[in-house]
Amino acid sequence: MRRLRWVAPIVLTALAGGIAVLRWQLPERASLATAERRAPAGEAPPGAPKAVVDKTMHDFGIFDPRESCEHTFSVRNEGDAPLQLLRGSTSCKCTMSDLPDRLIAPQAGAEIRIASKIRQESGAFKHTANIITNDPENPKIELSIRGTIRRYVAAMPERIVLAGVARNESRVVSVTVYSQVWRAFEIDQIASSLEGVSWEIEPAPADALAALQARSGYRLAITLPSGLPSGTLWERLEMRVTPDDPAADCRPFQIELAGTVLSRISMHGPRFDSRKVLRLGAVRQGQGARERLTVKVRDDHRRLKLQAVESEPEFLRVEFSPLAEHSEELGLYRVDVEVPPDAPPSNHLAEMGTVRIRTDHPIVPELEFQVAFAVMSR
Repeated sequence: MRRLRWVAPIVLTALAGGIAVLRWQLPERASLATAERRAPAGEAPPGAPKAVVDKTMHDFGIFDPRESCEHTFSVRNEGDAPLQLLRGSTSCKCTMSDLPDRLIAPQAGAEIRIASKIRQESGAFKHTANIITNDPENPKIELSIRGTIRRYVAAMPERIVLAGVARNESRVVSVTVYSQVWRAFEIDQIASSLEGVSWEIEPAPADALAALQARSGYRLAITLPSGLPSGTLWERLEMRVTPDDPAADCRPFQIELAGTVLSRISMHGPRFDSRKVLRLGAVRQGQGARERLTVKVRDDHRRLKLQAVESEPEFLRVEFSPLAEHSEELGLYRVDVEVPPDAPPSNHLAEMGTVRIRTDHPIVPELEFQVAFAVMSR
């Protein structure tokens, strides 16, 4: 059986002087393979376009509402073949124009204009447009524009949060009402949903306005009255803002007041929740469980005299005493609750136990909370 061998074709080349030279000619495929092996890794193959955009994001900074918003990006072809650009997807409010409808020759460039319809009145925005290319290394280019729209009227802080307000405490908070658009405005018709709130208005300092990039504004000193009911505080201060521009409309504006007003007497503990339930969980009979709660009195009657302690079930052991020596002057007490080791098997996870502590406090004479636990048999 004869073996077939591949023989490279021989080319006879005639040189000057009539001398003939024999030259091996490799197939075209082998030449391309060799060239690809010699090409540096990561580079586009010879004869490919290369799309280059120096800047794919443009930030307009801060500007007035309804101001025109467009930017022109530049793209260059640094490859060896013509570059083609096609329209891709855009965000809902972004449009793309001036996209070249011709091929971009090597070492040439083109411009792409991105415009956006800004319909929101304030806040930050970012809109994008995608360009599809025939560059094998960069098939999609994302161009973005972003900025922040000036606010007609705003407040700093946007919401007043009052944490841990005592019932007998009168607190003063400060807020700046400002405009990044108007050169001047007036605040009138102020009303509060919380009775007893008062306020004072004065022009805001120049440095405060500069920090807010505001053109005008006022500083409001808001005073909350004492004697607020305990619990969650959720109120508002409503006003009307009138700009000095006769073509502009008056705008309603409100400032939210949120927080928590502490009760006269409160109890705290790692396993004591907001529903006033002490959760001891499952307790093994013979081992028992013990937990300490801290009691804080926040009014003038801080020295409490114990009158009686009741517990259900009766085998719960409860002790009420000052937290430390002389701590009653600070209104600090402790409540020790114990499930004794000899407690009978029982389930008080659903039908919880109850503890009542009576003192001589003139307004809150009784402290009551529940205890969730279960005693498991051995």
